[in-house]
Amino acid sequence: MIETAPRPSSGIDTAARLIGFMGDLSEPLLPVAERADLLVLFSLLSSLALGEARNTRRRAALCSDGTPLELSLSVDDRGRHALRFVCDVGAPPSAWDGSENQWYRELADKVAPRFDGREDLLDRLFSAHLADAPPAMPFKVWFGGGASPGAPRTGLVYFNSEWFRTPDLIAVLAPHVGADAAAMYRDWAKRIGVGFAGVAYDFDAAGLRKTKLYLRLNAVGVRNLETMLGHFPGDAGARLSALFEKSFGAVPRLRRGGVMLALGLSSPSASIDASVYFHLESWGVPDFAGLAPVVQRLLNGWGGSFDGSLAQGPQGCGATLLSLSASGQRERLAIYFKPVLTGRPVSAEAAPAMAGT
Repeated sequence: MIETAPRPSSGIDTAARLIGFMGDLSEPLLPVAERADLLVLFSLLSSLALGEARNTRRRAALCSDGTPLELSLSVDDRGRHALRFVCDVGAPPSAWDGSENQWYRELADKVAPRFDGREDLLDRLFSAHLADAPPAMPFKVWFGGGASPGAPRTGLVYFNSEWFRTPDLIAVLAPHVGADAAAMYRDWAKRIGVGFAGVAYDFDAAGLRKTKLYLRLNAVGVRNLETMLGHFPGDAGARLSALFEKSFGAVPRLRRGGVMLALGLSSPSASIDASVYFHLESWGVPDFAGLAPVVQRLLNGWGGSFDGSLAQGPQGCGATLLSLSASGQRERLAIYFKPVLTGRPVSAEAAPAMAGT
């Protein structure tokens, strides 16, 4: 059962400020219904992540500094945008008696929208992903949500897969993605030569909408990155390389930085979603001011407009990642940011505005 016991006042205050911040940030981006549904889920997960009597057995693994919450704002080359968030929610001490996995499973019922067969599908996924999870792993599962205008809310479940051998993880995925997609994932990992770091499932009211696998590459050079991008299926790698060159400009060829690659498959269209995530600080972009010209170059190329307030970013937040994606005929960028839990209050007064055509 998900606990709602009183939390330390500092955690409650922080969570309350973040809920207000999310409300301000989402108001100009989302219609009333989508916004309300997302805020309910954000309130639950952020309160659990920030307000819990901190799990002293581990440190949140979502952000490098232990911040258990990250948000993202995306826009594509057609001007469509989406708002998403992810929380690293640790199970409470009452679940340390061996019922931790069940606690996560029950939380997933609150994250995934209702659809036919939801309970059975979640049961199978949690059993397959967590049954053999080593107790010492920094995290087992993250939860989140997302919304965009005119689309139903999504529930996000991210499983750590670092303890899986690639064939075993592919076997978990195959019943949900089909034999052809499972072979695609297997071949992709083999070409890159790195084990999967995690797998994400996106759910909406129609069921499982996307499955995405992640590969983490630390301190990758520009030349090596271009080679890695070339391993994506079809023309996705070439498109991502072009987006990288356009956004980062004349990046020194010796530059190295942290990178994640992700390969997703949407249902029922079976369209491929290829993404590259840049750890901004390691790529010489330590703040929103440095990120602004990177984003501006892409938006200008898409015929969109750029709001200079991005250089300040949301007050009290720090930029973490930039992702570039090629999905079907679309291209997309997303800015990831985290609340700074000490110092300035969190505010959306200077939130970035990115408008498309």
